[in-house]
Amino acid sequence: MIGHNRRPAKMSFTSLNPEEKKRVKRLLDDLSDSMTRQAAEKEYQKEAIDGIVDELGLDKALLKRILKVYYEANYKEHKERFDDFTEAYDAVTKE
Repeated sequence: MIGHNRRPAKMSFTSLNPEEKKRVKRLLDDLSDSMTRQAAEKEYQKEAIDGIVDELGLDKALLKRILKVYYEANYKEHKERFDDFTEAYDAVTKE
């Protein structure tokens, strides 16, 4: 079945009918709002991290790594990779 994954021909934005233009404009509005929320969340995260780092004197890079592992909920995977790294490093560098 050759060509079954072909995309339809691209339509010019200038050839959209009024209803299609409204749909595209609504999408732009929705996505713009989403990006605004995303930027606000990113700013909140930065301020929250900077605040606790300054207040408690924590290592910012380490805190961010912990956050990433906590968010991804894959501590065991990270620990196993680090254990593999430690074993390999020791095997190569220790006499």
